[in-house]
Amino acid sequence: MELDVTGEVWWWRGSAPFHVVTVPSDAVDAIGARTGNDAQVSRARQVPVAVLVGIACASTAACSGPGTGPAQAGGAGGTVAGVGAEVERLAVALEGYYRGGGYPTDVAGVLASLDGAGLEPAPGTEIGGYTYDPDAVEFVLCVQDENGVWATYDTAPMSLRESGEDGGCPTG
Repeated sequence: MELDVTGEVWWWRGSAPFHVVTVPSDAVDAIGARTGNDAQVSRARQVPVAVLVGIACASTAACSGPGTGPAQAGGAGGTVAGVGAEVERLAVALEGYYRGGGYPTDVAGVLASLDGAGLEPAPGTEIGGYTYDPDAVEFVLCVQDENGVWATYDTAPMSLRESGEDGGCPTG
């Protein structure tokens, strides 16, 4: 389904924060009909969707543009931006996967969950650190490449947190 919507993006800071765009009621009806989730859409006026912003896509399988795919060894890998894009890709997908089903408490738990989430780190990168805050139900994920370039993503503000050009993830 392709739907063009113009609106202000705002951040809902509930128990599971989301970025939200309010859409007109006719668009809500179309989304509900397409997803077969009329009850959820009509009651909560929210439905989770995947959104690509600022890139061109011929299809959902063939997207091009900055930050649309994993860091590749010899390509974006080896740069803070490339590793940053990779940690963001993994952390956002894992946040969606863990929500409602429990969060791992350590790196071993994250690694064990990757297959179930349908994820794997990009070639030349690995998950090098993970901390979980059970009180806030949030985590910080760190990804590093083979050259020690690293970046962390914090799910509390849903953004990149720190990065470095060498030495690998600062925490395990």
